[in-house]
Amino acid sequence: MALSRIGLALAIVMGTVLPLCGVAQAGAEEIDATLERAEELIPRHIAAGQATGVALALSAPGHDTLLAGYGTSGAANAAAVTADTVFEIGSISKIFTNLLLADLVLDGRLALEDAAQDHMPEGLMLPEKDGRQITIFDLATHHSGLPSVPPAVLAASADDPYADFSGADLADFLAGFTLPRAPGQSFEYSNTGTTLLGLALETASGQSYESLVKERILTPLGMDSTFVAMPADRDFAQGHDINGDATSHWNLGLFTPAGGWRSTARDMGKFIAAASGATPSALDPAFALMLETFRPTGMGGARIGLGWLETDGIVWHNGMTGGFSALMAYRPETGMGLVLLSNQVTSGDIDALGVHLLDPNKPYAERTAMPPEFAVPEDVLADYVGLYRLTPDFALDVTHMDGRLYVQGTGQGRLRVRALSETEFGSPEVDALVRFLRDEAGAVVGLELYQNGVTQRAERE
Repeated sequence: MALSRIGLALAIVMGTVLPLCGVAQAGAEEIDATLERAEELIPRHIAAGQATGVALALSAPGHDTLLAGYGTSGAANAAAVTADTVFEIGSISKIFTNLLLADLVLDGRLALEDAAQDHMPEGLMLPEKDGRQITIFDLATHHSGLPSVPPAVLAASADDPYADFSGADLADFLAGFTLPRAPGQSFEYSNTGTTLLGLALETASGQSYESLVKERILTPLGMDSTFVAMPADRDFAQGHDINGDATSHWNLGLFTPAGGWRSTARDMGKFIAAASGATPSALDPAFALMLETFRPTGMGGARIGLGWLETDGIVWHNGMTGGFSALMAYRPETGMGLVLLSNQVTSGDIDALGVHLLDPNKPYAERTAMPPEFAVPEDVLADYVGLYRLTPDFALDVTHMDGRLYVQGTGQGRLRVRALSETEFGSPEVDALVRFLRDEAGAVVGLELYQNGVTQRAERE
């Protein structure tokens, strides 16, 4: 089973994830075996360069939630990771937003079939297509037809790409955007859609999104170390990119409902225990509503309810920011739940590890440590800077900063590439290789891009 980093037909598939009653719940031996696998695999995951530090929460009915920390906060911060180290949880924030939606639906503040436009703030107009309006359910299940993010976010600095995007920017983007298909027609993962869902919840309740989450989720579950704005006295892990380089923390601002929360393994352990039914809570009806109705996604058999995805008997959501990866998942069959928080971006490794810990029958291929980066002289790196045209509409912009080389495709985010030799550079993030080409006089004239078994040549402009 592979979970897709997220970083359908109109028909709605009806179904309910099995409740804990009447199924085999995880016993002490299974929990001990899971923890034993974690104690073996997580340190190896860190040693292979896939994380600098990892925090774990493991819950099951009738048992105390187990908490553990591995590794450190970062090369510049040797503090050991603990259950109280704060991590960016990225898109796991969407589960908070959709749980809040379910709770407000049960309160009668809005309905899933409502037109989302009816709950938008003044001056914000949503696009329509073929006479079909975007509904609240479309936003919750990523069926709105809206893209993941507006182009301005992709074009912003990767250090903190969402920070400066305003409500006025969103309104301008929506006013000029044409939906590619009718809402409800197919799945397209959308941070934009979840951001709009957060705005709809504010309008329907008359409260700010952050205050709603605190009042209806964090306080009832006793989660006192989950924040949008970080208190200065908390241990905030340093984030790292896929190459292990330190990154800036992200501030999601308007996009907080889609990915802006920070939390600890201790707090997220409380959340997954409640979500999986291991710990009863006042939010049980809202958690149940999240899994009453599903739509297919087209991603490896996964289907989506309100926020939660379900694949092969595992209910899950992952998260990623510029320097953090996270997975939250549980098995309804046993009631066992798990949270993994990592302070390094990976290409799905934290997901595969977490799924394997929950179900040892699921495959997990351990990676070996990346080889040391080849030392390329600064003047050679500077020689590679330029624009390389692959097609009339797509080019690779190569830049150089602080001894590192970056490649950015048209309309894409900037990607650091590691030196494998003086002329070859690769990235584990996209499994691609770039080789720079020189003419007989030694001038850089182009590059070759190797990706997905295909070689393409790009001429330097």
